[in-house]
Amino acid sequence: MNDKPVFFQCGCCEEYHRVDFFGDCRQDDERFNPDELDAKYGVDGWVEVTQTDADNMEPWDGFLSDAEADADVLRNAGMGTDEDYGLFGDYDEY
Repeated sequence: MNDKPVFFQCGCCEEYHRVDFFGDCRQDDERFNPDELDAKYGVDGWVEVTQTDADNMEPWDGFLSDAEADADVLRNAGMGTDEDYGLFGDYDEY
């Protein structure tokens, strides 16, 4: 397993951030350039990944996705689907 710190180049500020940083990229102590990273960790002491890889590296936090959480709220507010109320497929033929 790789125990080197992992960074990605931000598409907004063009600087590098840790993959576990999800704050404001204008925060100076969380913005790095390659020279700073080389000086701090050594030339081969850190790993660069793409933005997509960084997004996919976010660990599951044990919470529902936004869609699942929204569905729970709507269900608890009595706004379920026809399937929830047993009405699916129970249409009268006129």
